[in-house]
Amino acid sequence: MFVVSNRRKGLTVERDGTSTTVRPDSGAMAVAVVTSARTHFAVGGAGDEGDWREAIHHAEVADVTVRRTLVRTNKLSVTTRDDATYRFYVPRGTVLSNLSSYLAEVVDCWGTVEGHLSRVEGRMAAIERHLESGEIEDAHATYRDLDQSLERARDAADAFGARPDGPISRRIESVATELDRSLATCHARRGDQIADRGEKHWARGEYERAHELFRAARSQYERALSITERHDVSAPEVERRRADLLDRLDELEAEPLGRAERARSRTMATDDPGRAVSAWREALDRYRQVLELGWGDPGATFDGDTDALRFQISWIVGRLLAARRSYAAELVGDAEAATRDDRPERAHQLLTAAAEQLGAARDLSREYRTGDPAEVEREIRTIERKLDRTDRRAWTPDLHRTPAAE
Repeated sequence: MFVVSNRRKGLTVERDGTSTTVRPDSGAMAVAVVTSARTHFAVGGAGDEGDWREAIHHAEVADVTVRRTLVRTNKLSVTTRDDATYRFYVPRGTVLSNLSSYLAEVVDCWGTVEGHLSRVEGRMAAIERHLESGEIEDAHATYRDLDQSLERARDAADAFGARPDGPISRRIESVATELDRSLATCHARRGDQIADRGEKHWARGEYERAHELFRAARSQYERALSITERHDVSAPEVERRRADLLDRLDELEAEPLGRAERARSRTMATDDPGRAVSAWREALDRYRQVLELGWGDPGATFDGDTDALRFQISWIVGRLLAARRSYAAELVGDAEAATRDDRPERAHQLLTAAAEQLGAARDLSREYRTGDPAEVEREIRTIERKLDRTDRRAWTPDLHRTPAAE
């Protein structure tokens, strides 16, 4: 900080084509104080209500000069960007070289810093526009570009020797905070978009893809919160959205096993052999899906113990085998009744369906290495012989039938 003063001449302000000289009252003085942020002028007793005061921020300064006059006085002249000039009179014995050098440097620093910061503040709205249009990558690109402008502002402050806790550094970091808030918003909205995509995959039963997207959305929310925490700024809305997503993630991880358990429960509620086959097959598919979910992805933690799932699948396979054989036996019985009723075509349909059930049972027995595939194969051969007899009967003419009248 630099301080210079005079007791009589005060200062002259030139603005809008007019010149006004402000002199100190008797027994008072005029003072100019140069700090790292502003040049302050004060003239004792010259104001309407006491002292006259005015401060000029260095970012508004266009030029600084020190001139020696013909009389025993120096002039410290500060010209602002709106063409106002403040001429402060300093006794010639006062050494102004350090002051003028410092003032020129600090004004230059502020000008450079504000040039970069103005660019950041002017383009920050572009991030919001990109976000509203769903152009997340463009928003990120704009942030990175503006962050480089902030780095250039910091470089200028460092070159000047600005204190980390001084006004220049505080000004830069305040803009940096606003820019980071924009980035936090960017991450939060990106999280919203990814979570919405995850919901759509979930609705289609694509659990692994939904889980992957939910985790990606969680990462976006956490990045947003890490930015706000760094600046000690609360973000309750982002915290709420993250909490909601975590709840949905828990529900997603539990749903496949829940669906499998509900499918198994439905098998217990039917006595119809055909429906029992469909119910057991659905239960098997559900449990197999649960067992296979997340293979190769350590982050996909779906509910269900592997050993317990394998035991459940083995048990369901046994019940499905029994259900298919039971259904096949019922179909064979219905086919025999159709044969007795002289309905060979219907009998053929029923026997074919029975053979299909046993074929599926045989394949299931082989796949899971359970039951006796050979025994099921023998049952299939028995049905095939019945089919042959049914086919021969269907094509054998009835010799006792009376010919139709011509």
